[in-house]
Amino acid sequence: MTVLDNLYRKGWVDRELSSRSYQYAPREGRQEAASRAVRELLESSGDPEGVLLHFAQSASDEETVVLRRGLRRRSRK
Repeated sequence: MTVLDNLYRKGWVDRELSSRSYQYAPREGRQEAASRAVRELLESSGDPEGVLLHFAQSASDEETVVLRRGLRRRSRK
């Protein structure tokens, strides 16, 4: 309970009182949490462009396909 209470206070989980106990649920999904972590890493790197370029150059063929697909979707919006 201490861990869940700490996560609630930090804003990582929501809770709802059900009868005499709380029901906990994450505030964001795994993909959103991972994306946020990457964004924080880029912002703290001091050189986000360099980090992104290095990652793009080291990406596998499959990862490159996924990245291109995501960028095409973004440009359509």
